[in-house]
Amino acid sequence: MSLHPNHASSSPDHHFFEEQLDAIKDGVKKLAAQVSHAVKPEPSRIRSFADKATELVREHPIAVAGIALGVGYLAVRIARR
Repeated sequence: MSLHPNHASSSPDHHFFEEQLDAIKDGVKKLAAQVSHAVKPEPSRIRSFADKATELVREHPIAVAGIALGVGYLAVRIARR
């Protein structure tokens, strides 16, 4: 079973990772927009960063999902204190 976005699959895991990938891409785009308003860097550099981040997520979806879950878990643990 391939988790690469270009390969069709109907498994629940595939859909989960597709949703996670979309959420991460949206988060990267929002973060890039916030950064561009805060420091006014060259727009092409922001786009380049977002493209690199998206590429990384596509190449390593399971690792990115694991990192996101770990960071979320830590954030919840810290927030509950």
